[in-house]
Amino acid sequence: MRPESTPSIFFVRCLAKTASLLLVILFVGGLVDRAFAEVNVDDVRFWTAPDHTRVVVDLSGPAAYDLRRLTEPHRVSVTIADAGFTGTATVMVGDPVLTRIRSKALEGKAQIVLDLTGAHRLRHFVIPAADGRPDRIVIDVERPEAQPALPTVSLSPQAGENSGSAEARTEEPFVIVVDPGHGGLDPGAIRQGLREKDIVLDIGRELARIIDARPGYRAALTRAGDHDVKLARRIQLAREVDGDLFVSVHVNTHANASIKGMEVYFLALHRAEDREARELADRENASLMMGVSQDEALDDVVLPILMDMRMSRIVTSSNMLADQVLAAARRSPILEARTVKQAVFHVLQSLAMPSALVEVAYLSNPDDRALLTDPAGRRNIAAVMAEGIFSYLGDKDPDLRPRGQDWLTVYRVNQGDTLWGLARRYATTVREIKDRNRLTSNRLQIDQTLSLP
Repeated sequence: MRPESTPSIFFVRCLAKTASLLLVILFVGGLVDRAFAEVNVDDVRFWTAPDHTRVVVDLSGPAAYDLRRLTEPHRVSVTIADAGFTGTATVMVGDPVLTRIRSKALEGKAQIVLDLTGAHRLRHFVIPAADGRPDRIVIDVERPEAQPALPTVSLSPQAGENSGSAEARTEEPFVIVVDPGHGGLDPGAIRQGLREKDIVLDIGRELARIIDARPGYRAALTRAGDHDVKLARRIQLAREVDGDLFVSVHVNTHANASIKGMEVYFLALHRAEDREARELADRENASLMMGVSQDEALDDVVLPILMDMRMSRIVTSSNMLADQVLAAARRSPILEARTVKQAVFHVLQSLAMPSALVEVAYLSNPDDRALLTDPAGRRNIAAVMAEGIFSYLGDKDPDLRPRGQDWLTVYRVNQGDTLWGLARRYATTVREIKDRNRLTSNRLQIDQTLSLP
């Protein structure tokens, strides 16, 4: 039998929980301005994205804030209660929406003023401290000319040259979407001051340059600068430019510093059995989903694709793409090739085109880190990736392969061998085998000898 005091204790606990919940609600709504001890504004940063300018206020702890719009002239004031500045300064911006950022120390408060060029739309939110990053207040100022869809971004003059005529459409190039991971608020992996977002952007730009220089091909970058691109927007760009292929560029890390080399992932329709693949997918998905609800991303994008019967063909093609990119790394003298794996990456799951996610090297490994630090090393990595992509497309360019590499394997044809099967086994193409061996037919003879990679 329970003691008679139990209901009273239960009632008191419920009151305590209700009071705590009310405090949380008041804080989120900005109604409690002195709920926390004094904090410092440690830094105020900004960057200009294609469709908005983002201002980030780094705090030493959580704090309530009040945001107000003012006119004549147009500006925004962000007042943080019980806060001070580590240092105050005026930051000149001068982009299409934001002229400058001013810091003002008030009595018991810290105020940041954004001087705007007009009555632009705003979005603001709080990001709690996590993973070694501080509490942040984020203000996005949208560009008036920005459209809901992402623009086509290419590094060559041929981007956007195709008109809407039927004649022009027949001559459209093969479009490869290059997706540098992370960006903006999300730096990705960090080791010794090196940030994944910077490394993969550099590699992605070089990969796009190589693609654009190749007749018949065009690259579209999901981001060409240091700004965050949500999952829905990456997918939107790939669809808007009628992408034929999608390659996402990332850098890996591991607790074991001896692990190094390239890994390439393609889509698994079910959760991967490999523990490292699951953990990596969880980490990357969390970054891509930032600012996009799970329901929005999955219900509107993924499920219709999963219902499509083409998905099995796309997964098979993605496997071949991953094989070819890793085979190029295996032939390269600069990179160690690890393995091809499957994982449930939302950015791959949502695309009706062959796709791969390339973890180019390990930032946690000294040798790989030295390669990633060197601009020439990044260019070489991009060249290796380009070779793998063009190999998959049956358009291998000898100039892209590292010098000194040749087809040194002497293979004797066995019963049941086909050119297609050998191309898959040796990570090359039927066209390349025929060209290298001067074959005029697709038929093979038992005991016939072939040169293979």
